Amino acid sequence: MEVKPGYKQTDVGVIPDDWEQACLGDNTIKVGSGITPTGGEAVYTESGRPFVRSQNIGNACLLLDDIAFIDDQTHHTFITTEIETGDVFLNITGASIGRSALADDRVAGGNVNQHVCIIRTKVNRLDPKYLNYFLLSDAGQKQIDSFQAGGNRQGLNFGQIRSFLIPIPSPVEQYAIATALSDVGALLTSLDQIIAKKRDIKQAAMQALLTGKRRLPGFDNGMRYKDTEVGSIPEDWTLYTIGDVAQFSGGAQPDRSHFIFTPKSGYIRLVQIRDLLCRKPHQ
Repeated sequence: MEVKPGYKQTDVGVIPDDWEQACLGDNTIKVGSGITPTGGEAVYTESGRPFVRSQNIGNACLLLDDIAFIDDQTHHTFITTEIETGDVFLNITGASIGRSALADDRVAGGNVNQHVCIIRTKVNRLDPKYLNYFLLSDAGQKQIDSFQAGGNRQGLNFGQIRSFLIPIPSPVEQYAIATALSDVGALLTSLDQIIAKKRDIKQAAMQALLTGKRRLPGFDNGMRYKDTEVGSIPEDWTLYTIGDVAQFSGGAQPDRSHFIFTPKSGYIRLVQIRDLLCRKPHQ
């Protein structure tokens, strides 16, 4: 493949000439994880030091709704993995392997368990926000996958993590890239919130219109209601069972040997349960 002027081919792909390729381990001061305290969940407390587990690590975000806590005595049994603001968390075992997030003031001073790796960078060389986004990128995830035998995501060890190859621009450009990606993430979050709000509005409108609590113009009928088995409905509405107004039929799973394709007619579409999407009302 021809490389454009101003770029070069490296083990992590084509990168600008003024970027470096380096091992993650050469740009960190810490790569390590914690342990599960003796006694397991029995030692968790209602407050105290945050105890970060793999379920608390999302994709570029912390999920702290079910954060556990430990007391100072437990914390001091593995104080070498105390969390600092700016640490990069990487899930290293289980189904969530490869998820990455950045430590902030909410978890600083706490600990992680053995399923979460703390990566502490040399900040004058490698911006932690930049590293976090790289780990979540296709290039980062491919390196994580490369250490999983047969594509089965089992786990990562610290040596493998230190061996990750990272494309490294100048610190100023790293910061600019991380800021731009953070802004995009904030925009997507705000759009998600708008969508959720509109979904709530639609759900409320459905509830009001389908129960007659709210009538469309020309159908208000004086807003008189009657009590029924399904609750209060407008007086001019009639209550039926589904069987009164609909016919039911079911299909069967055909023998696959009967799946015959002809160029003229093609296949006849077989609708299965997995083709039907059902969205729960927003809670």
